[in-house]
Amino acid sequence: MDKYQSFTMDVVPQEQQVDSIITSSSLSSSSSSTSSPATTLSRYENQKRRDWNTFGQYLRNHRPPLTLSRCSGAHVLEFLSTVNDRKKEKRKKRERIEAVISVVV
Repeated sequence: MDKYQSFTMDVVPQEQQVDSIITSSSLSSSSSSTSSPATTLSRYENQKRRDWNTFGQYLRNHRPPLTLSRCSGAHVLEFLSTVNDRKKEKRKKRERIEAVISVVV
C-alpha cells in the first residue's frame, strides 16, 4: 500500500514523468523475471504506457485542468466512458467499411 500512497502528486504529470513512472514500475516488476530484458517492454507495458499518456492528456485538457491528486473516481469513470465511446465509434466505422468492401467484392 505504501507504493500507492507515494504516488499522489500536486501537478498533472507530464508525458516524460508518466513514462518514467511506468518504466520504473516495469523495471522493478520485470527484474524478478528473466524471460525478457528490462529495456524491451511487453505488449502489456506498452499498453499501460499509452493508457497513462491518454489519461494524462485527459487531465490536462479537462476544464478546469485537473491535477492527479484532485482526480476523483467520477473523473476516472468519465475518462473511461469517453474512451469506450471512441472505441464504439471506431468499431462502427470499421463495420461500415467492411460492409462496403463486401458489397464491392
